Amino acid sequence: MSDKLSYTIAQAVQAIGISRATLYRSIKAGEIRTFPWGGRVLIKRAEIEREIERRSGGMELARSA
Repeated sequence: MSDKLSYTIAQAVQAIGISRATLYRSIKAGEIRTFPWGGRVLIKRAEIEREIERRSGGMELARSA
């Protein structure tokens, strides 16, 4: 993931590699929290990383240098 602190829905699906529908299901289920900012719905990078970690069984996320 990039150094961005938050992502729009479109940016998040591209960064994660899932469909919009899958992301919206995760949001609706309360697995990923969003927040409004300037008329946009944003997702914190930490929120995405937390959900990936949860789904991967706590495996360490690889970070590129």
